[in-house]
Amino acid sequence: MDPYDFAAERLPTDVRARIAAFWEHFCRHAEGLDRCFSSHMTDMSTDPTEVMAALGDVSPNLMWEFGPADTGHSLCVTAEWSDEALVLARALHRAAPDLPRWTFYEARQPSPGDFSQTNFEARFGAPLVLTNLDARLNDDGKIDVIGHGRGGANTLKTQTFQAAVMILGEELERDWLGFCECQKDGGLLGKFRRPKETSISGPALLDQFRGEIAKARAKMPDQPLSAAGWADRGRVLMQINELPQDHPRHDLMTYNTTSEAFARAALGGEPFSSARLSNFGEWFACLRVERTPEVPFDMVEDRADVEEALHHALEVDAVGGVVGSGHGREAVYFDIGGPDVARLVAAVTRFLSDKPYASAARLTFLDRGVETVVLGDFGARAMN
Repeated sequence: MDPYDFAAERLPTDVRARIAAFWEHFCRHAEGLDRCFSSHMTDMSTDPTEVMAALGDVSPNLMWEFGPADTGHSLCVTAEWSDEALVLARALHRAAPDLPRWTFYEARQPSPGDFSQTNFEARFGAPLVLTNLDARLNDDGKIDVIGHGRGGANTLKTQTFQAAVMILGEELERDWLGFCECQKDGGLLGKFRRPKETSISGPALLDQFRGEIAKARAKMPDQPLSAAGWADRGRVLMQINELPQDHPRHDLMTYNTTSEAFARAALGGEPFSSARLSNFGEWFACLRVERTPEVPFDMVEDRADVEEALHHALEVDAVGGVVGSGHGREAVYFDIGGPDVARLVAAVTRFLSDKPYASAARLTFLDRGVETVVLGDFGARAMN
């Protein structure tokens, strides 16, 4: 189970009821929508916009898009760039009905074949000045897209991002897209010359982008980050410069990890993506334990003892292990990972059940859109 399924299963009852009501509403209009799209929207007795207005009762942050499918039609209900709505999009997809002639998606799909100068200009309302696009793996493990063309730098960068969004789809964009840069054609006078005809191929960019992802994956460890045996683990001790005050670990002073790449991802300011760190389907979470007078964690050794015990507990349960830990002025931190977050959370709950610091512990996911989900009331369990 991944973090989005885990969080979707635990949405409040009233939210789940609104999701069910939306799908009941959709089912009542599904045949009318089929007629509408099958007639190329000449039969508007059922208006798609009016039908989808009901989605606002679930969340105003969700977006929707109809399209074709192998048999019939598709509906994508997506969070798009609203990370806080990612769990809602997953919950809606999980609750989607099984209807003939309908396919449902929770994220905008790659559509390289739809990219053309005409479609781009119709969608974004501006002449296309890009002439080509390239994808390139950067040092942070993301894939930059470089746009070539004639025009101002801001226009080229904006259109590079817009074209990438059209071609790549939401999931590749969210997990892998790095910077969108530009390279002007034609030297200093290029922006004043008549734009060349675009030679952008959507399928070619998508293939190149996926090829760069394959390069990134080839550089990843050949075993799960959480799987190394305690005695065999390589260690990197990092002294942490002051992090921004709004950083969730702003008090961090030192960090000890088995993976520098993981540390950069967990402590940096960019949105976290488990997919960019492991080839083994691992998902990562952080256990934060506040330092209290009762359990002050004054010594680094105190935190190290907990780290070792926690890693062994997760290893014995065969759910994962500890990837890194840190000492802060206000709290200590333990980053853990494993392929099934439901089992991971259950194992952490068992580990904390008899610990004196359980009431000061909070477990949160690291990936975008679920990083604010607090997992488990460990203090209540410890008292029962």
